[in-house]
Amino acid sequence: MIPLFPLNVVVCPGEELALHIFEDRYREMIRLCISETRPFGIILVHDSAMMTVGCTVKISQVLKVFDDGRMDILTEGQQRFTLLSTDRRKSYLQATVDYFSDEPGEPDSFVTEEAIRLHKQLLSLAGAPADEKTYEKRPLSFSLAHSAGLDLEDKQKLLEDRSEPSRLLFLIGHLTALIDKIRYYEEVKKMVRANGHARFFPPIDLTNLGTRS
Repeated sequence: MIPLFPLNVVVCPGEELALHIFEDRYREMIRLCISETRPFGIILVHDSAMMTVGCTVKISQVLKVFDDGRMDILTEGQQRFTLLSTDRRKSYLQATVDYFSDEPGEPDSFVTEEAIRLHKQLLSLAGAPADEKTYEKRPLSFSLAHSAGLDLEDKQKLLEDRSEPSRLLFLIGHLTALIDKIRYYEEVKKMVRANGHARFFPPIDLTNLGTRS
């Protein structure tokens, strides 16, 4: 059984996530995890529904402890799990989970190279630098996911997918559509700039990009 932290966020294995802990029940949970060097699970709650697949995280650093007991912590995604049952006997939620890994199978080198090429292209369009270390990590799909402009629903699908080739193909389709969308945005911005209204176009923010209308 693991402590469970339901949030409106999806975290993937290897991904860093900073959290501000302020509720009493979660302060208690984090203190336990720190004292016993235990992971806890993060699972998406979206539209008032809790998903059934999440990811454990380890506390890699306590960034700050406030006088009133609040904490800023840095976590790192570890293992994916399927939720089997929940337990509410403590102030925070606990869960019995089943850990799972990927099915056998490696992506073709072309698929890997294309996913990397498109990811670099997206970052370039957004004016963000590419970190080569991102492309050395495995599974590559989870390394790319953090800055791929995925919405919660698509990132959750990626988390649940047990095939690295399938995840990379999904990202290639997503990135291709997103890059086309950004290029269209930029073309419209150029046309509007000629009329002196470019100030109405905010800069591109990867955290708000998505292919859904």
